Amino acid sequence: MTTIEAASGSLLRQRNFVVFLGARTSSRFASQIAAVAVGWQVYELTGSALSLGLIGLAQFFPLFLLALPAGHFADTFDRRRITFACQIIKFAGLAVLAAESFAGAASMFMIYACTIAFGVSHAFQQPALRALMPTLVKHEELPHCIAWATGAKKAATIAGPALGGLIYMLGPVAAYAAGALCFVVAGLALSSIHLHAHA
Repeated sequence: MTTIEAASGSLLRQRNFVVFLGARTSSRFASQIAAVAVGWQVYELTGSALSLGLIGLAQFFPLFLLALPAGHFADTFDRRRITFACQIIKFAGLAVLAAESFAGAASMFMIYACTIAFGVSHAFQQPALRALMPTLVKHEELPHCIAWATGAKKAATIAGPALGGLIYMLGPVAAYAAGALCFVVAGLALSSIHLHAHA
């Protein structure tokens, strides 16, 4: 057995790491599903490429605006609580969009509002997740931890849109509900992590 295989096997026997990896992957899947669902619904409602562009702006502008305060927040408060809160905010946003879509009352105003909320929560989630990772494993295990997390994120980024498109064939309610479920699972998993700082 190689050193890499031994390190990977050791990580996969650690509950905190497995929970973190599963939660992060679930959250990434949810984000990709939500992005596909919002994009398709916006185009169905407006038929406008400009509206799609504004959705992208609403989602990513908060990342630039809140980069510094979000990093400070992650260094000051419990990162598990931050990530849990971010998942619940995203869950709530998709739940609202699912309810509006189910009632046949989907509106661009609410889609923009929820998208901005996603962007704000993502801005706070990212530094908290990055800062949480080193507290889960020993220092010498961190490179392997990062490799696993990066690989899982890439896999979800590739497979997520395809899954979102397949689910959207059942309608926006199904896609939003699937994304919401993934977010709440991720939030509950992250909140269950027991922190043990490693030197």
